[in-house]
Amino acid sequence: RDAWLATNAFVEVADTDEDAYSYRGGGLGGELSVPVTNTWGARFQASAALREYRDEDPFFGSTRRDVTYLVGFTLFSRLIKLFGREPEIGIRYEQRDSNLDFFEFDRMQFVFRLQER
Repeated sequence: RDAWLATNAFVEVADTDEDAYSYRGGGLGGELSVPVTNTWGARFQASAALREYRDEDPFFGSTRRDVTYLVGFTLFSRLIKLFGREPEIGIRYEQRDSNLDFFEFDRMQFVFRLQER
């Protein structure tokens, strides 16, 4: 199989009864899949997203604004099949920066999924 590149963009809107929890946002991302050998492939992904809330948070007294970044790497085999799908394993790092410290985080995720190709 050949290498491929996918990009995505999104806009999100959430309206709730309380404006402090309503937000507007959007993001951009991309994914690159490349063959490593005839039977193994690697996928790299990255994205960034912004979310701005409409009103002051009632607990923290400021209007929340978050920026979230994600980078990841996975490996998959074209020979191994589980339930008719190719297993994929990898690792992802996600970081959220917020003007309200309570909502900031950094996390590592281990990924396992069965992908239909």
